[in-house]
Amino acid sequence: MTKDRKILFVTGNPEKLRDARHALSNYNIQVESVTAEIDEIQSDSSEAIVEAKARAAYDILRQPLIVSDASWHIPALGGFPGAYMSYVASWFSPDDWRNLMRDKEDKSAILREYIAYYDGDIYKVFMSERIGEFTDAPAGSLGKSFDQVIKMEGDDITVSQVFELPDRSTIALERLSHYAEFGDWFASRAS
Repeated sequence: MTKDRKILFVTGNPEKLRDARHALSNYNIQVESVTAEIDEIQSDSSEAIVEAKARAAYDILRQPLIVSDASWHIPALGGFPGAYMSYVASWFSPDDWRNLMRDKEDKSAILREYIAYYDGDIYKVFMSERIGEFTDAPAGSLGKSFDQVIKMEGDDITVSQVFELPDRSTIALERLSHYAEFGDWFASRAS
């Protein structure tokens, strides 16, 4: 029988917490959520942002932890908004996104999701990438404006509607590959 392990996840986002708990339960890793007031740096690099978040959270909590970050890259818009998604999405409505994409042939969007681990000595980042596509009409009410107009590859519903699912355990674990990579690495360290 394998021993349960624990990790602090610095997040106030219930969807991220559900995904982490779902994915890491397969590795007998208990995810404990904690919030911390962290100023997010401005950078074009999502990896720089997630590293700064991990180090700042560690400075406050002084315990091994993980943080996460995500960025959306729209090829038809030259990769916009990238690491600036959370700011842009707070300004744009679902219709603003649809208007930006109206005359574009390529309606794809690339989601890059990151998890960073830091324990005061070891820093490690894990990343997954998935493809989505803009929809014809917004749907759902959770998440940001962008989530209401994007369907991920293999889904029949928007990201926002996925957030509304009562049982997120139906989400395929391969979609959470950055958590799986972290789970493999973290479990092997604790053995």
